Amino acid sequence: MFALTPTHTGRPTGRGRISTALTRFLTHCATVGETVPEVVTLAETISFWREEIGNAVFYGLSNATAEGVNRLIKLVYRSAFGLTNVANQQRRARYAASRLSRPLWLRTATTPEHTR
Repeated sequence: MFALTPTHTGRPTGRGRISTALTRFLTHCATVGETVPEVVTLAETISFWREEIGNAVFYGLSNATAEGVNRLIKLVYRSAFGLTNVANQQRRARYAASRLSRPLWLRTATTPEHTR
């Protein structure tokens, strides 16, 4: 499925190819994985979310950026466990999550190799 995304292939994907790939996957799960309860559950979930998965592949959309920022914020909060100043903890999380929107001179904390 992910090999069909426009961001992966560089060209638009038709709904027919997406539907065919989903059908092939569900058929494979029904024949090969019918005795494995986890595969059956996965196939049921994919079947339930079929339209949404098709739209995500068709439009090349992903929530990976939001998930990455959430993971980073959780990491900052975990590393600050036990600290009592909530405002500083929130400030650290905002600073870590906004690193790409900072001016260029604030991005690097170390000197690049070629300038040493």
